Amino acid sequence: MKLRSAEASNQFESVAPRLGFVPAFDGVRGYGVLIVLLGHLFPEETDSFNPIVDVFFVISAFLIVTLLLQERRDYGHIALKRFYSRRAIRLLPNSYACMVAWLAIWALVKAVGVELTGEGAEQVNAIPNHVAAAATYSYNLIYPIGGPIGPLGQFWSLSLEEQFYLFAGFGTAFFIATRRRIWVGATVMVALILWIGWSRFNADLGPWPGSEVTTIWWQRGMQLLWLSRPDALLVGVLLALLNAKLPDPLSPQLKKAIHVVGWIGLVACCVVLVSSLKGLYDRGFPFYLPGIPRDASQFANRDGELWCALEPHGPLRPCTDDLWIFRWVFSVMAIAIAPVALCFARYKDSALSKLFCFGWIRKVGEMSYSLYVWHILAFTLAQLLVQGSGRLQSAVVKLVVAFGISWLAHRYIDRAMLGLKLRFASEKVVLDRRTGQEVAIETVTSDDGSAPSDSSD
Repeated sequence: MKLRSAEASNQFESVAPRLGFVPAFDGVRGYGVLIVLLGHLFPEETDSFNPIVDVFFVISAFLIVTLLLQERRDYGHIALKRFYSRRAIRLLPNSYACMVAWLAIWALVKAVGVELTGEGAEQVNAIPNHVAAAATYSYNLIYPIGGPIGPLGQFWSLSLEEQFYLFAGFGTAFFIATRRRIWVGATVMVALILWIGWSRFNADLGPWPGSEVTTIWWQRGMQLLWLSRPDALLVGVLLALLNAKLPDPLSPQLKKAIHVVGWIGLVACCVVLVSSLKGLYDRGFPFYLPGIPRDASQFANRDGELWCALEPHGPLRPCTDDLWIFRWVFSVMAIAIAPVALCFARYKDSALSKLFCFGWIRKVGEMSYSLYVWHILAFTLAQLLVQGSGRLQSAVVKLVVAFGISWLAHRYIDRAMLGLKLRFASEKVVLDRRTGQEVAIETVTSDDGSAPSDSSD
């Protein structure tokens, strides 16, 4: 008995309250996916919209690890089979349906014999290879950020998340076994976050030796890996560990501090998002930093390092000579969103949380995964309808098509899988999103006492 008690006292155990349903997370997903859509509609004018993906990474890692810690506390173990089943049911049907749709387009073009030239032909011919990379969730390594955008370009982030999930279940179970392991793991994560952030700031964009970037595919993925921002996921993990050790209930002073720091984080996020908007700057906005060198003439390998030019065909100089946003913005966004997410989780009725709880934006957030997966295909199809149209009219049509296709995917794929997903979830009480009602475990499953989760993650 004493041995068992000593063993239990040596384990890392969460003291945080049950996470439950956090409506503000749907809201931030809604705002986030709208920013993604606008960024892809106007890519050359919205460079500072790119770090919105870091918001998704931090929140996703925070929720996943928080729920795993909660499961470990409630049941004494983490059911890895159920964890990976939840992830597969949540993510694979919708993403694989999108891949099948792209393959159908490729097969139709080939069967009909449509003659394409230039970029159109390249994009169509690239579909099978891009689908293969997406299907194996290695897209961020084979077609990394920093290269040409392919037909399934959004799968770089989905691939990184899947790689994280592959490690998250086993890693959490291993590291929380003892307090020493968790502190060693946390120290390593802090060191990695600092190293990745410092490397990016010095225009060293991946762990591959040297700062140069080549076209060799098996090297390029590692040379540009830091642009995929794995450090944002680590920030989310550390936030979950911090949340696990904050007392319940929070003292009034600590609650106020979390709220204030959350607002500071939100302001920092907003500053990041407007730091490189060329459209605003051209219309008189006083603040602008160079975004991302897009044209091939804007970057080159020189003397063992990466050189950049502010304008296409402009003079090249070391990228570190200018405050390009890709050097610093991802680290700032990941750190800034962390206190916002903590406020959402621990102070659900705060003014900050309510800002993200409007009904319409939560509805958008509920279908954010479908929007993210399907919007590039939708934009491509909509382009056929807007030939010769103005930019604004074209953007409106593309958004309408994207929301239409994504609503169908959300309705007939995501929601159709909810009942199955609940059977593998981990909490004792669940919000059934199909009905909007919380239900107890015994009304969902009675096979082994495990309970469903009311978090969308």
